[in-house]
Amino acid sequence: MKKTVIALLSIISLANCGQKQTENTSVTDTTAISEAPVMVGNDLDKHGCKGSAGYTWSVVRNECVRIFEVGIRLDPQDATLDQTLSAFAIASADSTQMELYVPKSDGSIVLKIAKENETGTWNDGNWLLTQRKGIYTLEEGKKIRYRSHL
Repeated sequence: MKKTVIALLSIISLANCGQKQTENTSVTDTTAISEAPVMVGNDLDKHGCKGSAGYTWSVVRNECVRIFEVGIRLDPQDATLDQTLSAFAIASADSTQMELYVPKSDGSIVLKIAKENETGTWNDGNWLLTQRKGIYTLEEGKKIRYRSHL
């Protein structure tokens, strides 16, 4: 009998949990009504690119891009580099410039074609990107750092 009464009281108290309180209480809501909620995905940069959606500004394309969709993936070749982070290269429309996105670098690096009327070699004095037989190799200071795959 005692167990039945306890079970009944438990059921009644559980049933009352879901009901709205109708009496007036003196509890004050401390949530500031004037504060606007933080909008998820409301992270446009100065160019209008939405970082939370994977977009970043491309100097050579003059538009927001997803580097992992339009770029050439260059995987680390140097054992001193983090082997889980790839670099990316994006070509300008006329292929006279290549924009590099290198891990742990502040912003992108723009390389210019090495010689006029020559294709497959871009540099900026420090970085050298070459393309031979469909494979891209990125060197820093004459040391191979990244390479693409076929």
